[in-house]
Amino acid sequence: MNKKSGITPEQFQQLLIACADLPFVRNPREETDYMEDIFITVLDFHMQGPVVGNALWHFSESIQRQHGLHTHAQLHAVLDRFPDTKEGNKEASRFLWNNAHWTRVEILRRLLTFLASVGATDQTSLHTWAQQASFERDFKGKVKGLGIAVFHWLQ
Repeated sequence: MNKKSGITPEQFQQLLIACADLPFVRNPREETDYMEDIFITVLDFHMQGPVVGNALWHFSESIQRQHGLHTHAQLHAVLDRFPDTKEGNKEASRFLWNNAHWTRVEILRRLLTFLASVGATDQTSLHTWAQQASFERDFKGKVKGLGIAVFHWLQ
């Protein structure tokens, strides 16, 4: 018996099995904007929280506020100014997030292309698509570098 929890390993195993069939529970999210959702999607997996927070803050304060960057098309146009190479993606990352996470810009480019292909180019259409989407049918293998955890986050 574990002194902290007061249950035996066998009881804990039974609890895990019983919980496995529970529906996925989500915390209610605050209202976000399309750019924030897209950036969190490509930044906030396997990356430290402060790095993500700093990147989002930089974008919000230095780019979005100063340059009025709010739409899918505007973001796509900004990315088009940078070559889709390692160095070009580093420069895009420095511009958008004040860091050199060039692989995240690669993923961002692929995600934007995918979202455009399913008509999810603003907050409303992104939420509509995510609510009806199935991982296996609609997302698996469609955006290299993004898997089921990111898909569930989008949902």
